[in-house]
Amino acid sequence: MDTKRDYEARDPQALVDELNEQLLMCKVIARVGLCLVGLLAIVIVTGIAALLLYAVKRAHDWILDDDNSKREALIDEILQKVGEVFEMRARRVV
Repeated sequence: MDTKRDYEARDPQALVDELNEQLLMCKVIARVGLCLVGLLAIVIVTGIAALLLYAVKRAHDWILDDDNSKREALIDEILQKVGEVFEMRARRVV
């Protein structure tokens, strides 16, 4: 570790060159970091888009499915769960 006297004894141009080199390295590291963050954001957005497309495809297949019994059973189950939630909330209020 250089002391204050060591820095004072050095050539000012050498100090400027050293600081410019360190600044350049910081800029390179910052740019690499930004690129990595950008790539990560692209991967996350692509993953979310893929999940949404898969969900839409599944919903489309479910709507076009000829077997209505599964759909009706699922709708009845959902309505039953919603009814149970409303009953529990009504009990809390009373």
